[in-house]
Amino acid sequence: MTKKWKRLLSAVLSLTIIVTLCAPFSAYAKTTNKVTLKVDHMYTSYVYLEWNNTTKFKDGVIIERSTDKKKWKTVDEYYGDDGYTSVSLPRKKLVYYRIKPFNIVDYDWEAGEYIYQYGKPSNVVRAYSKMDYFSVYTECDSKYSTVYWSLDRYDKKYVDGFDIFRTVNGGKQKLMASKSVNKPYEKDDWSLSYRYKNKAPSKNGYVVKYVVKPYFIYKDKKYYLNKTSGKSTDSYVAYDFASVVTKEDTVTVNMKKLGGKPTYKIQYTYYNIRKGTTSKTITVKTNKTSYTIKNAVSKNYTYNITVTPIWGKTVGNSVYLYSHEPYQIMNSTLVVNNTTIDVVNTREKKSYTDWSFELTKSDYKIIDDFFYNAYKGKNPSRAEMADYALQWIHKNVDYAYDYSKVDGLSYADAIFNKKAGQCLQYNGAMAEVLTYLGYEARVIKGWRTDSSGEPTVSHFWCEAKILGRWYLFETGNYGKNGSWQHFCELYGYGMGYTKNGVTAYDE
Repeated sequence: MTKKWKRLLSAVLSLTIIVTLCAPFSAYAKTTNKVTLKVDHMYTSYVYLEWNNTTKFKDGVIIERSTDKKKWKTVDEYYGDDGYTSVSLPRKKLVYYRIKPFNIVDYDWEAGEYIYQYGKPSNVVRAYSKMDYFSVYTECDSKYSTVYWSLDRYDKKYVDGFDIFRTVNGGKQKLMASKSVNKPYEKDDWSLSYRYKNKAPSKNGYVVKYVVKPYFIYKDKKYYLNKTSGKSTDSYVAYDFASVVTKEDTVTVNMKKLGGKPTYKIQYTYYNIRKGTTSKTITVKTNKTSYTIKNAVSKNYTYNITVTPIWGKTVGNSVYLYSHEPYQIMNSTLVVNNTTIDVVNTREKKSYTDWSFELTKSDYKIIDDFFYNAYKGKNPSRAEMADYALQWIHKNVDYAYDYSKVDGLSYADAIFNKKAGQCLQYNGAMAEVLTYLGYEARVIKGWRTDSSGEPTVSHFWCEAKILGRWYLFETGNYGKNGSWQHFCELYGYGMGYTKNGVTAYDE
């Protein structure tokens, strides 16, 4: 081999050795920056960090923290490549975290410590105190809306104050006020309670949603601890904005005009009194403030109605209505000038009038004095007066086991003056009260069922005609037969009554 070829072969071998020795370092140069760090979750006092390490430094990582991304302090050490751990958060500060991977390459026996070789640091992430859950409770009425919340005493050291935001009728979120964490309105051993009260946003009713954001101040900047603060916390309709008007042949739902122009969703089912069947739910949406149920024959049907205001995606609380609610239908019934009250016998196959009695002038005065003493110048509705009388009789009259005490007395005299009687006096007096108030009333002579379901209990009860239908009024007797009673109810709700040998039905 010539000198020329020897020199060429020597050069090739030298180059091969250099490439072989340098290859690992070149490979490391391409992988040292592949340490990825992320924040998995933040709480008030600690943060969860997760990382992925694809470098050759697999023995472990050190976790460093800084407040300015310049000066770094080791706060924890983790052995292994990929990892997941929690580290503490300082109070009321925005901080930064990074990790540096390492390998243990030797042990210094003189110093008594391991010798580390470090790779390049990971990306930098930031963290600060967060509250995962923060509950808010709202109360509203026609004059005020109030938001309540509480804070664990332990968490107070992480909070400087609260910002209170509010949305009304689906509108934009608005900052209403800020409140100091040092001024709770109630305290106990475990928690601090706060509230913010403000005037109602609308005199016509509203849906209000409050969001309370706890915060701390760091370097003149505000940081919110509640990561879910942008979400709604509660809603409320200020009052029952819907009502129902029932007439002989129509049922009309009326809504008060609410701010923000909502759509009203009306859902109703009707009950067929004659057949005893209930319809499927019918749904109607309207922007108007009144809706009349078509082909509604109130004498044959009753309606259960739900009304819900909706502002875009904001759904208000629902109002539940009944087409034959006692006060509503009683106050809509015209006054009847009548003084004769029939006692209808239903103990046989066919009903007939057994006898009649009059609301005399003396009985009229007894009832008139009763209501005068009860209300003393106030102006109650007819339904309120009827309800008051039924409740009063139910609780204040003693059962007359010795019938001679009431025999010969008018029903009003026995009940309101002597405070004694049996079922005939109880419900006879109630019929006189209803007649005094301008209703067509009668007393039913019939049977109630015993514990076995057989119609063997002799009884008298009262009915009044309202919107073309007879309704059950039963004073009961609190002392003798328990607390059962019925005020302007359909017979379907007053079990145990029979007429003409069968269960009483609605006429």
